[in-house]
Amino acid sequence: MTHLSFPLLKRMTFLSTLFAALAFFSMTAAHADQSVGEIQEVKGDIVAASFYGAKRQLEVRDLVYQGDILSTSNGSEALILFKDGSNFLVGSDSEIVIDEMIYDQYTKDGRFISRLIRGALLVVSGQLNNKDKDVMKIKTSLATIGIRGTKLFLKVDSKKEQFVLLQPEKNEGPTSIHVSSKWGATLVDKINHGTIVQNGKAPTDQQLVNLGTIDKNFSILEKPSKRKFAVAPTQEAGFFESVWRLVEDRLK
Repeated sequence: MTHLSFPLLKRMTFLSTLFAALAFFSMTAAHADQSVGEIQEVKGDIVAASFYGAKRQLEVRDLVYQGDILSTSNGSEALILFKDGSNFLVGSDSEIVIDEMIYDQYTKDGRFISRLIRGALLVVSGQLNNKDKDVMKIKTSLATIGIRGTKLFLKVDSKKEQFVLLQPEKNEGPTSIHVSSKWGATLVDKINHGTIVQNGKAPTDQQLVNLGTIDKNFSILEKPSKRKFAVAPTQEAGFFESVWRLVEDRLK
């Protein structure tokens, strides 16, 4: 009976574990690294951190992926166009997370869940069939905002969170935002009205908002780009190359 040397057995065990890990990561990456949008405009800089920790500086036409944590520095802004035509204008010193973006271009069905960690965000909803307030949602530390076909403004800081329903780009039916927290909920269905959420308090009743205070949050505020979403080659190759470099180092 042939006996394998310990170093060879150790290397074979490592390689079998590696191949199993690669199979798992290939499935995970295929799900988590789905491109869901692209950068349309940038003023200053915006950085994306993926779910496995890699960071990349984003420029115009760069892709955004499901699971990305996107952050702008002080004085920077970025406009993102998503697959369904939704636009996110990310304000200065802001951070958002793209948790889930599923969209069928034929049926218009899907789900879009994101989080605003800090800063300001202007959202124009797209073609996603969001008659149900649970289809498109934005979460913050204090509240969850259910969106029904609209344009809205969000601002989050350490003292309060503000959500404002704005005039939609196209009048294609009912528009509203449903803001809920563990202290209560409110429906904002009047254009240019909003609500404020503070820790320990229910969202305020909808009230008229001075839109001039919103404009001050975005220096590149303009109508969303009409450019169609561009499909680019997958970036999985770069991920696997980095894995193999790690393997080669371990086998030396």
